[in-house]
Amino acid sequence: MAKQLKRLNNQEFFGMMASLDPFQAVIKGAIVVESEMEEVFRSAFHDASALYDMKLTYDQKVNLLIALGIEPRFATPLKALAKIRNKFAHTIDANLTEVEAKNFYASFHSTDRIIINDIFSTLHAHKKINGKPAKVSDLDPLDQVVLCIVTLRAAILTAQKQMTYLRQNAT
Repeated sequence: MAKQLKRLNNQEFFGMMASLDPFQAVIKGAIVVESEMEEVFRSAFHDASALYDMKLTYDQKVNLLIALGIEPRFATPLKALAKIRNKFAHTIDANLTEVEAKNFYASFHSTDRIIINDIFSTLHAHKKINGKPAKVSDLDPLDQVVLCIVTLRAAILTAQKQMTYLRQNAT
């Protein structure tokens, strides 16, 4: 674990994500997600700072998150986000493609894709694209990726609450 980053409340996070270009959305979104993962560790362990000496990789953090109780189905989209982040971090002319955005969305479990699409459709029920109700697949790549990052953060925030509850009610 690295030095604890400033955590963003929902309003700050949503405002930030709504105003970013693809590079910033991927990099900053991944930083926020990883920071929230580390907050799960701080909530779950008596001395989470001991994890710092372990120099955990991102994949190891994902596995630890699963071991602590987050639904295993989130491992795939967490790793998909890391893959996109690495592309942007290591390629000077990286662009966010439609295929990457669709693959990121597809990395979510079918249950989660249904939930994401239902919420999106409800929020945008009045919008029509080619005469049909708006769907996540109609979004441009940036908006799809942002929606997926927002979803991952929400899942991790839920895990934080669960860890806090379990620690408070232990013994």
